[in-house]
Amino acid sequence: LASQIALEQGIGKVYLISAAVLVDMKQPLIVIRTIAECTEYQPAELFSGLSEGMIATYTKNIQELKARVKNANYRKLLDICLSDSNLNRLSQLPASLNGHGLYLGGCLAATAVVTDLALYEGARYAKLANGIYSVAPNWDLLITSGLLHTYGMFRFYDENDPFKKSVMGVRMNYYPILQSSLERTLIEQDILLTDEEFGNLINVLQVAVGGKTSTKAITKDGCILRHTISLYRECDIMDYTAANHLPEEGESFFYDRRSRRYFINQTNEMEDI
Repeated sequence: LASQIALEQGIGKVYLISAAVLVDMKQPLIVIRTIAECTEYQPAELFSGLSEGMIATYTKNIQELKARVKNANYRKLLDICLSDSNLNRLSQLPASLNGHGLYLGGCLAATAVVTDLALYEGARYAKLANGIYSVAPNWDLLITSGLLHTYGMFRFYDENDPFKKSVMGVRMNYYPILQSSLERTLIEQDILLTDEEFGNLINVLQVAVGGKTSTKAITKDGCILRHTISLYRECDIMDYTAANHLPEEGESFFYDRRSRRYFINQTNEMEDI
């Protein structure tokens, strides 16, 4: 089908095709319904990952956001979790496997964009909702939680294939991996957060990225970050849907329930051996 269209329409162009496949005993018959040329679509970054220029832009943006954090304990945690080497690793990971940021570097983009959006949303709310009960967001907490909401991805994805989940990622939801990653870093790096600092950070992250959770936000920062992540996810999904980006080869394996159960059973058997 691709070679036929290339000959008829022209090589080096991108087309959005709607078609039906009719199968009989001899051979499949492809019936093309519509062909529309995508004249404005530039697919390089979606399929090949972020360009070096975009990686540099997002990295600079994250460094500037880190510099705005005044709390010494949060700042030390950010310096370790978002070191140069870890930022480079984020530039090689997608933000998800079945939704937003389905490209290498999606994780880096989500880290920067979500935090920037959270600050914007928080500032607008503080300006517009300035009634008698209005309390300004905790900016240090909001920036820290925004920048760290992707920190668990290092253990969530397979080390050798970023478009597959790790064994831990298959067995567990993302949030427990994120929390355990932060706790491990705090212990290994001997970072001392107060009970209030740690409790607030964990609460915001659980409310924002915990998925279906009954946890209620104890500060408005959790509400702001949850809304911002939801906004970014939905808008990014609409962007790549409009660009006709299809999932990378192999992604669907981990979202087929039978295959998923088989993978878990095989892993359990290997560990038992």
